[in-house]
Amino acid sequence: FLAHPHLLKKGPWIKRLLTLPFDGLECYYARCDLNSEKRWLKICEKNNRLISGGSDFHGEAKPFIPLGCSWVDQEAYQAIFEE
Repeated sequence: FLAHPHLLKKGPWIKRLLTLPFDGLECYYARCDLNSEKRWLKICEKNNRLISGGSDFHGEAKPFIPLGCSWVDQEAYQAIFEE
């Protein structure tokens, strides 16, 4: 999985990145805005990639990001862990 894709700048190289052998993208993230989230979800759908999420929880190192503040729905979870 590619973590934090929302930090990547837009550009033609993203198409090349998607040719690399990885399973999915972290589309749901605690500090990701809704437009970025939607963009990466569309990219996953178009490129047949799995969807993941993460809160970037690091305990006391990042007390402003609580554990569990970002998640995926049951469909995304099952696609990763049950297929």
